[in-house]
This record gives sequence, C-alpha cells and structure tokens, in this order.
Amino acid sequence: MSFHENNPKKIFSDEWKELQNAVKDASHDYHLMTLSTSTNDKPDSRTVVLRHVDKKNYLLSFHTDTRSPKYNQLKNNPDVSILFYSVNKRTQLRITGNASLCKDYKLLESKWMSMNKNSKECYLGEIAPSGKIPKGEIINKVVIEEKDINPLTGIKNFTRINIKIASIEILRLHHLGHKRLFCNLEKNPIDYQWLAS
Repeated sequence: MSFHENNPKKIFSDEWKELQNAVKDASHDYHLMTLSTSTNDKPDSRTVVLRHVDKKNYLLSFHTDTRSPKYNQLKNNPDVSILFYSVNKRTQLRITGNASLCKDYKLLESKWMSMNKNSKECYLGEIAPSGKIPKGEIINKVVIEEKDINPLTGIKNFTRINIKIASIEILRLHHLGHKRLFCNLEKNPIDYQWLAS
C-alpha cells in the first residue's frame, strides 16, 4: 500500500496481490507468517510458511506435521491470529480467522509428491515435533534411510491447514502519520474502517 493511497478497496486488493506473490517467492516479506494459537487460555506463536492464498474464499494455507502441538491446538480451538510484516513496505497485516484441517487426501498426496527430499524429511523425524531428544543428541533422527523411502513414506504426518479469514487489519507505517485500515471480511460487501494508530 502506497502511503498516498487512500482507497480502501485498492489497498485491500494490493495486499492480496502481495500475499499471492509471497506464495511463490521465498524471499518475499510475506512468505513467512507468525501463527498464534492457544491452549488452556495461553497463547502460543510460531513461524510457518504461507503455502496457498484463495481470494475468492478468503483462505490462507500452510503445512504442518500432524504430530505437532499446533495441530492438536487447532483441533481443540480453531480460532487463530496471523501476523505478517513487510520491512520493505513498512506494512503490517494482522489477520484473524478460523482454522480447518484439510480432508482432501488427493490434494495432500499431490502436495507431498511435489515436495523435495529435504522437505519430506521434516515429516520423518523419529521424535514428534516438540518432543524431547535423548541426552547426547541434538538433531532429530530421520526414521528411514534414503534407499528405503517409499514415495509416500511420511505422508501420514503431513497435512495442510486452511485459515478462513474473518478480518485483516492493514497498518502502513510512515513518518507523516500511520494509516490503519480494518477490513471485516465477514460482511458482504467487505466493511472497511479506518482506525487510529
């Protein structure tokens, strides 16, 4: 969003284009996002990779290990908060939404088969994510040696999480004055509201 742009629809559209670009460009500021979940009324945040954007349905997607704490947290409480920040554009996106677990096995299989060996190994750790590694070791061992890998080995630990976006708050930082736009995607048409910052 340019500092001089004041049209809410244009600002919203421009940020969606940036999110779409970030899916394919690992160097894009929005390629990595901070995902916050909660468990027992306590927040838990981590960085995940943006894997898919669907403007028509207002969805964002990322991949995770089904053995990870965030997977169970999302099953128990699907309410999430997501944070993006672009250093280059001095723009922050704060997103709220509702997570759902992908149930489309053909899509998961397609995504799995398109991943490289190193990416697949992230789902082949002997110990589940966040589990304690035995004393004297530092790195989680991969369960299967390369020569034994069936193309689908590890897919049982792999899934996609879809976030149905409820709102996006766009904050553009500028020395002449910050601009902060709240976009309520649960309204049709989208309700735009400028906020003080």
